[in-house]
Amino acid sequence: MASEERTVRLTSKEGESTEVPAAVAKMSVLVRDMIDENDDDDDDEVTAEVPLPNVEASVLAKVVDFCVHYQGDPMSEIPKPLKSAAISDAVQEWYAEFVNVEQEELFELISAANYMDIKPLLDLGCAAVACKIKEKSPEEIRRLYNMVNDFNAAENAEEKEAEGIHYQGDPMNEIARPLKSAAISDAVQEWYAEFVNVEQTELFDLISAANFMDIKPLLDLGCAAVACKIKEKSPEEIRRLYNMVNDFNAAENAEEKEA
Repeated sequence: MASEERTVRLTSKEGESTEVPAAVAKMSVLVRDMIDENDDDDDDEVTAEVPLPNVEASVLAKVVDFCVHYQGDPMSEIPKPLKSAAISDAVQEWYAEFVNVEQEELFELISAANYMDIKPLLDLGCAAVACKIKEKSPEEIRRLYNMVNDFNAAENAEEKEAEGIHYQGDPMNEIARPLKSAAISDAVQEWYAEFVNVEQTELFDLISAANFMDIKPLLDLGCAAVACKIKEKSPEEIRRLYNMVNDFNAAENAEEKEA
């Protein structure tokens, strides 16, 4: 059996397994590296098994849906900066609908995409977040995420100006994917880790500004900081972090993910 025809069994945090074609599974750099590391060239017909202890079954099913669809219809490259606040202006309709979900689920997808190192899915998730806050005022962002801003305008302006100046003298390290831990300080120098150690509303302001001004290092840093905040957190912990309410019951959630 050719390696392209092999299957890979992905096992979620709960122990539920999903068998997918190797080409689909290998969209994840994490999975691809684990397969290659344990590959047995003498037996191509063996189904590889890959545990994903940081990904819940419901999220894994959604990730698999993305990868399967991507094989037949690759997502358009997302322009930077985004041209509008509508994600449908950046990607095909299927992908726009894919991230048209509750905030909690969107953050779970970003976390899974980062952990599994699936760049197209991570790009889509971060673009969806950027679209939600694009062209919104700080006050609108606070209402969207139920946040409180403890900084005054002068402090915010001073902090943003310092970012551009500092980078010139001390370029930020390239951020590893997937992130190795939930601490952003493990990915970048101390100054940059402290720079994004801010209130949620200011962090989303920075992501929005970085996207609009097309400052890739700052956009990468902001998105990595969001990923770190939700990395290894349960859905309930994410709800508490962002003051979210899950309005779907178990059956509705299952139906949405199956669709």
